[in-house]
Amino acid sequence: VVPYARHRVKGLAPVACVASAPRELRASVVRAYAGLAHLVNHVHLPVQSGSDRIRRLMKRGHTAAEYVDKIRRLRAVRPDVCLSSDFIIGFPGETDADFEQTMKLIDDVGFDGSYSFVYSPRPGTPAADFANPFPAPVAQARLARLQSRLDDQFTANSPRLIRTTETCLIKGKSTQSALARAAAPSAPGPPPHSCSGSPLGRCLRPDRLYYCVFAGSARGAAAAAGRLSHDWSRGALVAA
Repeated sequence: VVPYARHRVKGLAPVACVASAPRELRASVVRAYAGLAHLVNHVHLPVQSGSDRIRRLMKRGHTAAEYVDKIRRLRAVRPDVCLSSDFIIGFPGETDADFEQTMKLIDDVGFDGSYSFVYSPRPGTPAADFANPFPAPVAQARLARLQSRLDDQFTANSPRLIRTTETCLIKGKSTQSALARAAAPSAPGPPPHSCSGSPLGRCLRPDRLYYCVFAGSARGAAAAAGRLSHDWSRGALVAA
């Protein structure tokens, strides 16, 4: 993740950990989360599917039990760590039982953020030649159910941010709406927003760190741009 000696560097900015596969969340990385305060309180760890059979078809070298064990070890040293993941729904050959295993893994782990999609073939990959045995509407229905379950988890986890101060990284204007989006490294769930046309939105700068104080709720306090004030001398974004 980062050499242990770097935690002694004064003014070192928060460092994020993004693992492309669960095998990269090694014991040394878990120890780093126990001892390095500047590692942001978020890990993105793709699982793709809760079915061991489907993951074997995907050429993924881990089981659901191994994934859950890695999360257990990480939460043992960072109990409040936020976790996000990737999910692919409707992979060729996915059965109802395979999908239910994915839903069970979501319930067992509990996530704060996700990227989830219906499978689409990529030219040049072995799976591109697989037959897809079920129609797109079935895959879309499964995806909607999975995303609804994840949204319920996000909503349940958000209140823990109330009356806390988080370090937020402003990434830029959302490509999905007219809102200026801010992504909180310590909380990848519902991110704070502000209107891009407001004085606050015009003052926010991409790739800058700000302090954000959540009041009322993690989503509502930061989303209500009219109730936001800022103190640029301290680089603070405060929800009043």
